[in-house]
Amino acid sequence: MSDVPLAGDEELWAALESQPVVVAGVAPGRGRDAVADRLTDRWLSADRSATVRWLDHVSALEPPVVTLLRLLDLLSAAPGRLADAVTAPPGRLLGPVVDACARELAEQAERAGPVLVVVDGARSPLLHALQRTVETTGCRVLALVGPGENLPSRVIRADVSEPTAAAGPVAGARERMSPEAARLCDALAALTASDDLWLPDGLIRYLTSGTGTPDDDAVAFGAAALLQDLGLLQYTGAAVRLHRDVVTDIVDGLPGEETRHGATEVVDRLTRAARYSPALVGEHPTTYLLLAVRSLCAGSPGAEDFAAYLAGELAHRGRVPHLLALREAAAGTAGGHPAYAAFLGLALRRCGENMPVGEVLAAGGDDPAVVLQRAQASRERGMLADAELLLARLPLERGTNGWVLHTKAGVSCDRGDLRGVGPLLRRAVEAHQVAGDLRGEAWAMLEYGRWCLLRGDPDEAEKRVTAAQTMFLDIDDAFGRDWADVELLHIALVLSETDVLVAEETISSARAARHITRDPRAAAWRDLYLAMLGALRMSHRRSTVAHLRQGFAFAGDMLGLAWLDREFVIDPRDGRAADIVALNARLRAADVFARIGCPHGEAWALFRLANRPHGTRRAELLDRARDLFDSIGDEAGKAWVDVCRAALDGAAPPSAALRELSRRYPPAVLALIEWPQGRGPLGIPRAARLTVPEPRHEDLFRFPTLESRIRLTLLDDSPAADRVSRIALHLVPGVHHPWSSAPVDALPWLSAHAVPVTAADVQPEHSVTIRPSPPGDPDAGAEFRFTPLRPGHHRIRFTVTYQETGTVLQEVETEIDIADSLGDGRPSATAPLVEPLRGR
Repeated sequence: MSDVPLAGDEELWAALESQPVVVAGVAPGRGRDAVADRLTDRWLSADRSATVRWLDHVSALEPPVVTLLRLLDLLSAAPGRLADAVTAPPGRLLGPVVDACARELAEQAERAGPVLVVVDGARSPLLHALQRTVETTGCRVLALVGPGENLPSRVIRADVSEPTAAAGPVAGARERMSPEAARLCDALAALTASDDLWLPDGLIRYLTSGTGTPDDDAVAFGAAALLQDLGLLQYTGAAVRLHRDVVTDIVDGLPGEETRHGATEVVDRLTRAARYSPALVGEHPTTYLLLAVRSLCAGSPGAEDFAAYLAGELAHRGRVPHLLALREAAAGTAGGHPAYAAFLGLALRRCGENMPVGEVLAAGGDDPAVVLQRAQASRERGMLADAELLLARLPLERGTNGWVLHTKAGVSCDRGDLRGVGPLLRRAVEAHQVAGDLRGEAWAMLEYGRWCLLRGDPDEAEKRVTAAQTMFLDIDDAFGRDWADVELLHIALVLSETDVLVAEETISSARAARHITRDPRAAAWRDLYLAMLGALRMSHRRSTVAHLRQGFAFAGDMLGLAWLDREFVIDPRDGRAADIVALNARLRAADVFARIGCPHGEAWALFRLANRPHGTRRAELLDRARDLFDSIGDEAGKAWVDVCRAALDGAAPPSAALRELSRRYPPAVLALIEWPQGRGPLGIPRAARLTVPEPRHEDLFRFPTLESRIRLTLLDDSPAADRVSRIALHLVPGVHHPWSSAPVDALPWLSAHAVPVTAADVQPEHSVTIRPSPPGDPDAGAEFRFTPLRPGHHRIRFTVTYQETGTVLQEVETEIDIADSLGDGRPSATAPLVEPLRGR
C-alpha cells in the first residue's frame, strides 16, 4: 500500500488517472460528500463520454458480492451476464459476479467511454473485489472510507483533511420543526445510525405520520423541505438523507438500545408499506434490498419473513441481481431460506434470455415450490405433457395452493381439455383470496378469462381479463399486464369474424399503447394474434412468418411454433407448391402438437389436413381427429368432423351434428360457414378452431344450409346522384334446402318489392314475381332501377313474400354510399358493393 501524504483534490485526481482504485480517506460528514462531488464533476468534464455510477450507503455488514450485484444492476447489465453466477451455490458467488462486472465494465468503456464507480463506505474485502473487477477495463473506482480503514495492497489512499461544515445544534433547530418534520428527522437518524442510506422521496410519507397511516405527499414533502431549510437534510429531488453530523448529534445522546429500537420501528413501517403496496418494491428495489440485507445481517426479528416476501416480489419482476444478493445475505443466517431455488427459477423465467432455469431448479430437488416452478417452466416451453406430469407429483395437501390450482387449469386450457377447469379456477381464486395473495388472484383471474373465452363466452372473458388487468396495474406486475393485453387480443380474434368493430377497437388500443412487452413469449403470442387479425405491419407474408417464427424460437415456446405452422403458411405463387407447403406445415404442426401433449391443436391440424378436395388418407385423418376431440370431451369438434366428412362426400350433413353445432355457436358464427357446391372442402369459421364451446344456444336455429337467402348485386359501377343504377335480386336456397333440388316447375312463385328509405326513386314500384334460383340464373330473379336524388348515404328495403298466402319470407335493408358527380359526368368516388344488413 502506498499513501499520498499530501491531502487535496490534485493528489487524488493524479492518482485516479493512473490507478484503477483510489481511496479518499475522509471522515464521514459533509466534507466527504464535497470531495466526491468535485471529483465526479471533474471526471465528467474531462471526458464527455465518461459516466459515473454511485454505490451509496454500503453497509459494514453488507457482503462484497451484494455490492457488486448492485453495481451490475446500476450498469443495466443484461441478465445473461449472470448465467454462470446463478448456478453457483451460495457462498461461491463472488468469482462469477466479479467476472460479470468486469465484462460489463469493459464493454461499456469500449462502447460509451470509461466508467467511474464511486463507492461510499467501502471495506477492505470489497476494495479487493473491486480491484479485480476494474484492473483491466480502463474504468476507475473512487472509494470513500474513513482515514483509518485498512486497505489491500496496490490501492492508493489520499487522506483528505476537508473541514466539516457545521450543521448547527439540532436542539435549537427542533423549536422550528413541525411535528411531521421532527418525526422524519428522528426516524432517519435511527435508520442511519450505523450506516448511511438515501431514502427515496416516495417513502417519506410513511415516516412523517404519527397515526400509522401514511401522510399526504404534500405534508411529507413539506416536512422534508423544512429539514432541508434548517440545514439538517440533503434532498436530491428523488431521495433524502440526514447529514452525517446531524445523525451523530441526535444518536450520541441516546442509549444504544433506544437507537436500535427506533431503527427496528422505522424498518417495520417501511416493510409494512411494501406488503400493503407491492408496487413500492418495483419502484424502489434497491432500497428494500438494503433494508432486508441489513435486517438479515443484524438478525432482526421478522427479517427472514420479510426477505421471503421480498424474494417473491423480486422474482416476479425478474430482478435477478437483487434476488441473488438477497439469497447471499440470507445464506449467512441460520439455515438461509429453502425456497430461494424456486424464487430464482421464477426470476430466470421472467428474464426470457435462455437462462439456465432447468439447472437451477434441478438443484432444488423435490421441494414442492421448485416442482411447481418446473411445471410452469415446462408450460412456458409448450411442453404440456411434461407440465402435467410434474403437477401430478405435487403432494395432495398442496391442493389448497392457489398457484398449483390455477396452473393446472391453465395447462388444461392449453391442451383444449376444459373438463373440470371451472371448479379448479374457482378454488384457486378462493385460495388466493384466503391467503391474501393479490398477485396470485390476478393470475388466476386471467386464467379464468381464458377459460371463459375457450368455452365460448367472450363477453364474460373480457370482464375477467379486464379485472385481472386492473389488478396487475395495482400490484405493479408488468408481466401480468403483458399477458392481459395478449388475452384481450385473443378475445378480439375470436370476435373478429362477427364483430369487426370490436376487433378494430382492440387493434387500435394495442397500437396506441406502444409499451414494451417485457415477456418475450407474450410478445410472440401478441404478434401472432395481430397477424391473424391482419394488423401486423410487415411487408409481405414471408417476412411475417419469419418474424413470428423467430419470436417463438427466442422464447423457446414449442406450442407457439406449432400454432404458427397450423395457422400461417408461406404461400408460394404456384398453386401446387402452395398446397405442398401448407401440407408440410400442418403435418409438422400435428407432429409437434402430439409430442408436446396438445390434443386439441393436433386434432385441428389433422382436420385441416383432411379437409382438402384431393387429399389422401382423408378418412384416416378425420377418424384420428375425431378420436382426439373425443378424448378431451370436445363435442363441437366431433360434430365438425362429421359435417366435414359429409361435405367431402357430397352428402347431406348429419342432422345430429348440425343440431350439436347450433347449440354451441351463435348464429352469426354459423352463418360464416362456406358450404361446398357438391363435393369439396368445408369452409369453417376461425372461431371454431380457437374455442371448445359449451352448449349455450338452446334456441332453435335454422342452419344456413337449410335456409334460403336474398342476394343483392349492384350491376353498375360507380353509382352517382341523378343517375340510374341497376340492382339484381335473387333468392338463393341453401344447399340442403328442399328448393335447391326441386324441379323448376315445382318451385313456388314469390313476390319481391323494393322501397327506398332515403331520398331516391326505385322502379318498378310494384312487386316483381321471382322464384328461388341459383345465383347464376338471370331469368329467375328481379332487376330494380335505383336513382338517388342526392349524394350521400342511401338505404333500400327489399321484401320477399310467398304469393299464395301473402306471408313475408324475408326482409332486408341495404346501404349504398353515393358520391357526387364531377363536372365531366364521372363520379368522384366509387360506391361500395351492396350487401344486406339484416334479415328476418
